[in-house]
Amino acid sequence: MKKILLTVAATAMMIPAVFANNFEEPADAIEYRQAAFGLIAYNFGDMGAMLKGKKPFDAAVF
Repeated sequence: MKKILLTVAATAMMIPAVFANNFEEPADAIEYRQAAFGLIAYNFGDMGAMLKGKKPFDAAVF
């Protein structure tokens, strides 16, 4: 059991290092991050508008 937990913990600590080096140029990482946050903003925009009362509440959309 201890070996399994140690293996899982070691693997979890290595994952960020692998993803941190996916981009050859820093500009590519910045562009990717901005696109990801733009997508998040688009998907949560309707929810925010409904919560603020700027749009009628629609449970299916929310």
